Amino acid sequence: MKKVLFIVIPILLFGCKTVKVTTYLGNNPVEFVGDTVFHTTFKTLDGFRIYDNDFYNDNDVWFSEDAIELTEEGLILKCYKDTCSHESWNGSRITSWTAGAIDTKPIFKYPYGTWIVVAKTDKSMSAIWMLKDEHFVEGYEKHKIIPEIDLMEIVHDKFKSTIHWGYMDDGYRRYDDGYYVQPWDGNWHEYAVVLLEDGYDFYFDKRKVCSLRSKNKEFVSDASNFLILNNACDSTMCEENYNMYIKSITVLK
Repeated sequence: MKKVLFIVIPILLFGCKTVKVTTYLGNNPVEFVGDTVFHTTFKTLDGFRIYDNDFYNDNDVWFSEDAIELTEEGLILKCYKDTCSHESWNGSRITSWTAGAIDTKPIFKYPYGTWIVVAKTDKSMSAIWMLKDEHFVEGYEKHKIIPEIDLMEIVHDKFKSTIHWGYMDDGYRRYDDGYYVQPWDGNWHEYAVVLLEDGYDFYFDKRKVCSLRSKNKEFVSDASNFLILNNACDSTMCEENYNMYIKSITVLK
Protein backbone atom coordinates (compact mmCIF):
# COMPACT_ATOMS: atom_id res chain seq x y z
CA MET A 1 0.00 0.00 0.00
CA LYS A 2 1.30 3.43 -0.89
CA LYS A 3 1.54 5.99 1.89
CA VAL A 4 1.94 9.61 0.90
CA LEU A 5 3.14 12.35 3.20
CA PHE A 6 2.23 15.75 1.79
CA ILE A 7 4.12 18.82 2.99
CA VAL A 8 3.81 22.41 1.85
CA ILE A 9 6.72 24.58 2.94
CA PRO A 10 6.40 28.35 2.67
CA ILE A 11 9.69 30.09 3.47
CA LEU A 12 10.45 33.80 3.49
CA LEU A 13 14.05 34.41 2.44
CA PHE A 14 15.18 37.15 0.08
CA GLY A 15 11.52 37.45 -0.89
CA CYS A 16 8.79 34.83 -0.94
CA LYS A 17 9.01 31.32 -2.30
CA THR A 18 6.72 28.34 -1.93
CA VAL A 19 7.84 24.82 -2.79
CA LYS A 20 5.47 21.89 -2.44
CA VAL A 21 7.43 18.84 -1.26
CA THR A 22 5.61 15.51 -1.51
CA THR A 23 7.34 12.42 -0.13
CA TYR A 24 6.35 8.83 -0.80
CA LEU A 25 6.80 5.76 1.40
CA GLY A 26 6.25 2.18 0.30
CA ASN A 27 5.89 2.88 -3.40
CA ASN A 28 6.10 -0.03 -5.81
CA PRO A 29 9.07 0.06 -8.20
CA VAL A 30 8.50 1.44 -11.68
CA GLU A 31 10.11 0.80 -15.03
CA PHE A 32 11.11 4.01 -16.77
CA VAL A 33 9.95 4.35 -20.37
CA GLY A 34 11.12 6.58 -23.19
CA ASP A 35 13.57 6.66 -26.05
CA THR A 36 17.21 6.43 -24.95
CA VAL A 37 19.07 9.61 -25.87
CA PHE A 38 22.29 8.83 -23.96
CA HIS A 39 23.78 5.69 -22.41
CA THR A 40 27.21 4.65 -21.20
CA THR A 41 28.68 1.78 -19.19
CA PHE A 42 32.10 3.45 -19.12
CA LYS A 43 34.06 1.28 -21.52
CA THR A 44 35.83 4.53 -22.38
CA LEU A 45 35.94 8.14 -21.20
CA ASP A 46 36.27 9.52 -24.72
CA GLY A 47 34.26 12.75 -24.98
CA PHE A 48 33.83 13.26 -21.23
CA ARG A 49 35.42 16.20 -19.48
CA ILE A 50 37.99 14.96 -16.98
CA TYR A 51 38.73 17.36 -14.13
CA ASP A 52 42.48 17.67 -13.80
CA ASN A 53 44.85 20.05 -12.02
CA ASP A 54 42.13 22.15 -10.41
CA PHE A 55 40.63 22.89 -7.02
CA TYR A 56 37.13 21.76 -6.04
CA ASN A 57 35.80 25.26 -5.39
CA ASP A 58 36.72 26.20 -1.80
CA ASN A 59 36.85 22.60 -0.59
CA ASP A 60 39.98 20.91 0.76
CA VAL A 61 40.20 18.89 -2.46
CA TRP A 62 42.41 18.83 -5.56
CA PHE A 63 40.93 17.24 -8.68
CA SER A 64 43.32 15.04 -10.66
CA GLU A 65 42.99 12.52 -13.47
CA ASP A 66 45.22 10.26 -11.38
CA ALA A 67 42.21 9.63 -9.14
CA ILE A 68 40.14 8.16 -12.01
CA GLU A 69 40.18 4.51 -13.04
CA LEU A 70 38.24 2.48 -15.60
CA THR A 71 37.56 -1.17 -14.75
CA GLU A 72 35.46 -3.99 -16.17
CA GLU A 73 32.73 -3.06 -13.69
CA GLY A 74 32.70 0.61 -14.65
CA LEU A 75 34.20 3.86 -13.46
CA ILE A 76 35.97 4.43 -10.14
CA LEU A 77 36.39 7.95 -8.79
CA LYS A 78 38.86 7.86 -5.93
CA CYS A 79 39.50 10.23 -3.05
CA TYR A 80 42.67 9.75 -1.07
CA LYS A 81 44.74 11.55 1.54
CA ASP A 82 47.39 13.62 -0.22
CA THR A 83 48.44 16.78 1.62
CA CYS A 84 50.48 19.05 -0.61
CA SER A 85 50.52 22.47 -2.28
CA HIS A 86 48.87 23.01 -5.66
CA GLU A 87 48.59 25.87 -8.12
CA SER A 88 45.79 26.48 -10.60
CA TRP A 89 44.24 29.31 -12.62
CA ASN A 90 42.50 30.57 -9.47
CA GLY A 91 45.53 30.66 -7.17
CA SER A 92 47.59 28.33 -5.01
CA ARG A 93 46.99 26.64 -1.67
CA ILE A 94 47.54 23.41 0.25
CA THR A 95 44.85 20.72 0.04
CA SER A 96 44.54 17.50 2.05
CA TRP A 97 42.75 15.31 -0.50
CA THR A 98 43.05 14.33 -4.17
CA ALA A 99 39.86 13.21 -5.91
CA GLY A 100 38.38 12.29 -9.29
CA ALA A 101 35.60 14.02 -11.21
CA ILE A 102 34.13 13.97 -14.70
CA ASP A 103 31.16 15.53 -16.49
CA THR A 104 29.17 15.04 -19.69
CA LYS A 105 29.27 18.66 -20.88
CA PRO A 106 31.37 18.05 -24.03
CA ILE A 107 29.52 14.86 -24.98
CA PHE A 108 25.90 15.24 -23.84
CA LYS A 109 23.52 17.97 -22.63
CA TYR A 110 19.74 17.84 -22.44
CA PRO A 111 17.02 20.08 -20.93
CA TYR A 112 14.45 17.55 -19.68
CA GLY A 113 14.00 13.76 -19.64
CA THR A 114 14.71 11.00 -17.11
CA TRP A 115 18.31 10.81 -15.86
CA ILE A 116 19.37 7.49 -14.29
CA VAL A 117 22.70 6.67 -12.63
CA VAL A 118 23.69 3.31 -11.10
CA ALA A 119 26.40 3.77 -8.48
CA LYS A 120 27.71 2.92 -5.04
CA THR A 121 30.01 4.92 -2.82
CA ASP A 122 32.02 4.86 0.36
CA LYS A 123 30.92 7.31 3.05
CA SER A 124 32.64 10.32 1.50
CA MET A 125 31.35 13.59 0.03
CA SER A 126 30.59 11.97 -3.32
CA ALA A 127 27.86 13.49 -5.46
CA ILE A 128 25.84 12.97 -8.64
CA TRP A 129 24.58 16.34 -9.77
CA MET A 130 23.56 18.49 -12.74
CA LEU A 131 24.24 22.05 -13.82
CA LYS A 132 22.89 24.16 -16.66
CA ASP A 133 24.72 25.55 -19.61
CA GLU A 134 25.50 29.17 -18.81
CA HIS A 135 22.48 31.22 -19.85
CA PHE A 136 21.19 34.77 -19.54
CA VAL A 137 18.25 35.38 -17.23
CA GLU A 138 16.31 38.62 -17.59
CA GLY A 139 16.83 40.91 -14.60
CA TYR A 140 20.27 39.56 -13.66
CA GLU A 141 23.75 40.51 -14.84
CA LYS A 142 25.70 37.30 -14.30
CA HIS A 143 25.00 34.28 -16.49
CA LYS A 144 23.40 31.41 -14.57
CA ILE A 145 24.25 27.71 -14.23
CA ILE A 146 21.45 26.84 -11.77
CA PRO A 147 19.01 25.34 -10.85
CA GLU A 148 21.49 22.73 -9.63
CA ILE A 149 19.90 19.28 -9.45
CA ASP A 150 21.48 16.80 -7.03
CA LEU A 151 20.39 13.24 -7.75
CA MET A 152 22.54 12.14 -4.84
CA GLU A 153 24.72 13.82 -2.27
CA ILE A 154 25.77 12.49 1.12
CA VAL A 155 24.77 14.90 3.89
CA HIS A 156 24.98 13.95 7.58
CA ASP A 157 25.70 10.32 6.54
CA LYS A 158 22.45 10.15 4.55
CA PHE A 159 21.61 10.07 0.86
CA LYS A 160 19.88 13.30 -0.09
CA SER A 161 18.24 14.63 -3.27
CA THR A 162 18.29 18.42 -3.51
CA ILE A 163 17.47 21.38 -5.74
CA HIS A 164 19.67 24.48 -5.31
CA TRP A 165 17.88 27.40 -6.93
CA GLY A 166 16.97 31.10 -6.82
CA TYR A 167 19.16 33.45 -8.83
CA MET A 168 21.58 35.98 -7.34
CA ASP A 169 24.18 38.29 -8.82
CA ASP A 170 26.28 38.31 -5.63
CA GLY A 171 26.04 34.63 -4.77
CA TYR A 172 25.41 31.14 -6.08
CA ARG A 173 21.80 30.43 -5.05
CA ARG A 174 19.14 31.55 -2.58
CA TYR A 175 17.35 28.34 -1.69
CA ASP A 176 17.90 24.64 -1.07
CA ASP A 177 14.98 22.22 -1.15
CA GLY A 178 15.33 18.47 -0.88
CA TYR A 179 14.69 15.22 0.90
CA TYR A 180 16.82 12.80 2.92
CA VAL A 181 16.20 9.46 1.23
CA GLN A 182 17.82 7.01 3.65
CA PRO A 183 21.03 6.49 5.65
CA TRP A 184 24.17 5.70 3.68
CA ASP A 185 24.71 1.94 3.38
CA GLY A 186 27.56 1.39 0.90
CA ASN A 187 25.42 -0.65 -1.52
CA TRP A 188 24.69 -0.30 -5.22
CA HIS A 189 21.68 1.92 -5.90
CA GLU A 190 19.89 3.42 -8.87
CA TYR A 191 19.42 7.19 -8.55
CA ALA A 192 17.04 8.93 -10.93
CA VAL A 193 15.31 12.24 -11.54
CA VAL A 194 12.57 13.18 -13.98
CA LEU A 195 12.85 16.81 -15.09
CA LEU A 196 9.46 18.43 -15.64
CA GLU A 197 8.32 21.87 -16.73
CA ASP A 198 7.13 22.69 -13.19
CA GLY A 199 9.45 20.64 -10.99
CA TYR A 200 11.25 17.40 -10.30
CA ASP A 201 10.47 13.78 -9.38
CA PHE A 202 13.26 11.87 -7.60
CA TYR A 203 13.54 8.07 -7.57
CA PHE A 204 15.66 5.70 -5.49
CA ASP A 205 15.97 2.11 -6.71
CA LYS A 206 13.03 2.73 -9.09
CA ARG A 207 10.73 3.92 -6.29
CA LYS A 208 9.53 7.50 -6.28
CA VAL A 209 10.71 9.11 -3.05
CA CYS A 210 10.12 12.83 -3.53
CA SER A 211 8.36 15.33 -5.79
CA LEU A 212 9.13 19.05 -5.73
CA ARG A 213 6.89 21.62 -7.40
CA SER A 214 6.86 25.41 -7.47
CA LYS A 215 5.22 28.16 -9.51
CA ASN A 216 8.30 30.32 -9.02
CA LYS A 217 9.78 30.88 -12.48
CA GLU A 218 13.31 30.42 -11.11
CA PHE A 219 12.63 26.91 -9.79
CA VAL A 220 13.04 25.31 -13.23
CA SER A 221 14.82 26.24 -16.45
CA ASP A 222 14.66 24.97 -20.02
CA ALA A 223 18.42 25.45 -20.46
CA SER A 224 20.30 22.22 -21.18
CA ASN A 225 21.76 20.20 -18.29
CA PHE A 226 25.01 18.28 -18.06
CA LEU A 227 25.80 15.62 -15.45
CA ILE A 228 28.71 15.79 -13.00
CA LEU A 229 30.11 12.84 -11.05
CA ASN A 230 32.66 13.53 -8.36
CA ASN A 231 34.19 12.20 -5.20
CA ALA A 232 35.45 14.42 -2.37
CA CYS A 233 36.38 14.39 1.33
CA ASP A 234 36.83 16.84 4.18
CA SER A 235 38.55 17.06 7.57
CA THR A 236 35.94 14.81 9.22
CA MET A 237 36.98 11.81 7.10
CA CYS A 238 39.27 9.48 9.06
CA GLU A 239 40.18 6.86 6.44
CA GLU A 240 42.99 7.20 3.90
CA ASN A 241 40.99 6.20 0.82
CA TYR A 242 37.37 6.46 -0.33
CA ASN A 243 35.97 5.16 -3.62
CA MET A 244 32.90 5.99 -5.68
CA TYR A 245 31.83 3.40 -8.28
CA ILE A 246 29.61 4.24 -11.26
CA LYS A 247 28.23 1.43 -13.39
CA SER A 248 26.11 3.34 -15.90
CA ILE A 249 24.36 6.54 -16.96
CA THR A 250 21.13 6.46 -18.96
CA VAL A 251 19.00 9.38 -20.14
CA LEU A 252 15.52 8.82 -21.57
CA LYS A 253 13.58 11.31 -23.64
